[in-house]
Amino acid sequence: MEFDYGPGHPLRNERLGLTYDLISACELLSLPSIRYVEPEPATDDELLVFLKPDYLKVLKVADAGDAPPGAFQYGLGTPDNPILPGIFRWSSLDVSGVKLWDLGSSRLGIRNPELSDKAYA
Repeated sequence: MEFDYGPGHPLRNERLGLTYDLISACELLSLPSIRYVEPEPATDDELLVFLKPDYLKVLKVADAGDAPPGAFQYGLGTPDNPILPGIFRWSSLDVSGVKLWDLGSSRLGIRNPELSDKAYA
């Protein structure tokens, strides 16, 4: 899945790619404790642990790329949080990546920007 906040946003795919390249160049992905996983989109029940139901509804509608009523009250539609097609799916994959991260250990989950739906944990 391709998702891009645009050239002016600090979380540009180019920057994510450079970060991934640096991690790869340092051979961190070849450490024995690293494993490759494919995150699944988080379920509504998993998202509702962190989100209010009305915000989840607005985020789902915004996935089409259009600002639904009430989007701005949640900070959506600003330069920092633009509304773009796929924003809900992308967000649910990000939450899924965090879900894969074992908070009780020193493991860290990262997404490979070249394989947008793939992650290492």
